[in-house]
Amino acid sequence: MTPERLKQCLATIHWSPETLAEVVECGVSLVDAWLDGTAEVPVEASAWLQTRALSHEALEGVRPKSLKGKRFKRGNSPGDA
Repeated sequence: MTPERLKQCLATIHWSPETLAEVVECGVSLVDAWLDGTAEVPVEASAWLQTRALSHEALEGVRPKSLKGKRFKRGNSPGDA
């Protein structure tokens, strides 16, 4: 996985390098090394991340659009007095 593709995958799934490091339980310095090309992303991490990104891309078309801009207002739910 190239650093550019890693950046694309992170953008697609809306993750920061810190989030990736937390999820895969490694140091942020390792993710930073992957991003700047000084270390190679392991094959299993690359395959896993690519799969997540592809899943997000595929599901983007079915994301609920009726929620856009909606806010919660007290008094709108049956349990509010």
